[in-house]
Amino acid sequence: PSFLPPLHLPLFQFCIDGTTNCLPTIGDVFTRLNGGGNTRVARGVGFSGNDTSGVGDALAAVRASDVVVLVLGTSNTEEHEGIDRKDTRLPGLQEDFAHQVGDM
Repeated sequence: PSFLPPLHLPLFQFCIDGTTNCLPTIGDVFTRLNGGGNTRVARGVGFSGNDTSGVGDALAAVRASDVVVLVLGTSNTEEHEGIDRKDTRLPGLQEDFAHQVGDM
């Protein structure tokens, strides 16, 4: 797979009802930008926790793709104004999952 530079999206955007339901996902944006190509969107692991239920589907999507966009990061529960992280490691299983994707 090919890798593209990270995509940085503006933080703290909310819909008029206070949710994020009206905002496109990163997958929605790439599907639109792909303009007729085949876009696969699969969730591997979450920001935190130990849920691996999406890893199999995500790795299958990686194997079937020419280009991979891997989205990793933190949420405001790990770090925000007044609360700093102890280190710069990705929370949860993200780092291990990124290595699995990169090794393919």
